[in-house]
Amino acid sequence: MHANVDGEIPLLTAFRAAEKLMENKLVSSPKDYVGIMLWNTAESKMTTANRGRYRPNTVEYTPIEQVNVPATYGLQQLLEANKTSSKAMEKRFAPAHTPMRIDNALANALQLLTTSVKAGTRRVFFITNQDDPFPGNDKKLVQKASIEKMKEFYRRGIDAEPFFLGSAAHPFQVNLFYAEIFGVYDDGLIEDALRPWRLRLLQDQNVSKVNSWDSTTKWKELDEQMDGRDMPKRVIFDLMLDLGAIAKKDADDRHAKAQSRWRIQVKGYALISEAAVEMPVRISSYGKEDPEDFDEVIAHQQVFDTTTGSIVRDAKPAGAYQVSSGSTASLETRIILSEDEIKALRVFGRVPGITLLGFKDISTLNYLDNVKHSYFIYPSDVEFPGSKCVFTALLHAMHAKAKYALALFMPRENVIPAFVALLPQAEEIDEDGAQIVPPGMNMIILPYADDLRQAPQAPTKEANAEEVSAAEKVIDSFLRKEPFNPDTYTNPVLAHHYNVLKAVAFERPLPPYRDGTVPEYSLIGQRSLHAIRAWNQAIHADPRTSMQAPKAEARAAHKVEPMSKERDAELRYLHQQGLLVTVRFPPNSHQLNVPSLRLACEQYGLPSKGRKVDLLSALDKYIAS
Repeated sequence: MHANVDGEIPLLTAFRAAEKLMENKLVSSPKDYVGIMLWNTAESKMTTANRGRYRPNTVEYTPIEQVNVPATYGLQQLLEANKTSSKAMEKRFAPAHTPMRIDNALANALQLLTTSVKAGTRRVFFITNQDDPFPGNDKKLVQKASIEKMKEFYRRGIDAEPFFLGSAAHPFQVNLFYAEIFGVYDDGLIEDALRPWRLRLLQDQNVSKVNSWDSTTKWKELDEQMDGRDMPKRVIFDLMLDLGAIAKKDADDRHAKAQSRWRIQVKGYALISEAAVEMPVRISSYGKEDPEDFDEVIAHQQVFDTTTGSIVRDAKPAGAYQVSSGSTASLETRIILSEDEIKALRVFGRVPGITLLGFKDISTLNYLDNVKHSYFIYPSDVEFPGSKCVFTALLHAMHAKAKYALALFMPRENVIPAFVALLPQAEEIDEDGAQIVPPGMNMIILPYADDLRQAPQAPTKEANAEEVSAAEKVIDSFLRKEPFNPDTYTNPVLAHHYNVLKAVAFERPLPPYRDGTVPEYSLIGQRSLHAIRAWNQAIHADPRTSMQAPKAEARAAHKVEPMSKERDAELRYLHQQGLLVTVRFPPNSHQLNVPSLRLACEQYGLPSKGRKVDLLSALDKYIAS
């Protein structure tokens, strides 16, 4: 890792990727914990206390702790001091004389993870450029021991992400040592379907496994790969999918007695969500002498009595709804309901889960029924073994028959249930065997009747064949070969906000504002200028697009009647009394609202746009002149 390969030093590349990952977590996931461990080093230094014993030749450079600015800044200083030469790095982290066994390195990583803070997701980023660390006789023994350690990772719910650094001259040969070790995860982690870079063992053993593994990383792509794989699709809900009652013929079965309904476990993922700037954290020094010693302010909520102003402590407040226009807080004007009654009104007596109601043809599913972003559900065998098998059979049957499932969805307690459509999604694989689209079901939230509105009818005219042909040429001239990928475009406002935060934290100059969503007008002009001009000429040549006809039709539709004598006399009287300027109308002039004032301005030939004060002022000046 100290050798210079293609102008890059692998160890510095790994440190640079870790530094970028920690810096991004400061703003994206500030509560995450990150640590750095180096293995196969001459020095042995493990600072984290442990009941067991760490294997030698390992250095704990950064303990597993919450991401913070000092640790990230120290790593930046290390990279800055060694960006041109690795002599100091090689002296500080000298390699071991005898190669360290991979299973011992995995054991040390496992010890660090088990002694650190508990977390819902634990992950190891394994970085190396040695594709065959044990070419001797002990290779099979070390490989077998490493497989057992990786199986222990799997049993403990620890994910392992390999990053193999290869070069053009020496590509990384995954089959020499690591293919079988990381192939343990092919037994079926729940998240595998959402990770197309996972190792996929092919049925034909003669085919090289390196062709099915999209994890061989180039030097300059390591930080981007780590950042991309560090953003997993987080589980939004973990619920039971109720498929219906068990058939009567199974009533005597012992499993049927214990469970009267068919249920499988599914997990839901939000594949897309709106990102927003997080709220700032309120901190205070509480009068401490050290201004740098700040504590986070925690808000407490208290209930006060509106009549006495005292804090309600003993009795628990109850919910009440106003049912009349009474001004006093008496029981005659309010209905008091308990928390259970309010909850029953909201959820209709249901519990969180997904209940299957039936099936319908996919052709009956309207695109306009998608009122919000959908979820992606995938089965889980953690609590209910066999869920994947049942889910797969249901998915294949729905896809073969072009059906979608209608279900009732309640993600958590005290949430109004919603009707959803479970749309099947089949797996798609490219020519190399890599997964493009994972199998599963898209959960589309269907609207209630109150959510449906009539779309406005816009007057349109059908284009002729010449105009359609000209429009097709505009599209063809600027068609990209690869499909649109929204992940390549960042939110410029959020990106600038976080860049400013990082610049202030690391005492760097403030970055300029960059907007990557601005269209490339020069490129559009080079590719499509002639086609756009031809399309405009075809549109203007159509007599139906003449600008005179719409204006005549608009004047005919918006014909203004002349000012009546009574109306003119009323406005002049208000002007004489000074009421048009002071905006104080007598009781008999309640018709002077904004529409009537605009009509009066149009009848006098005055501008009819603006606020009420502007309209009154224009009328007052006109009558005065």
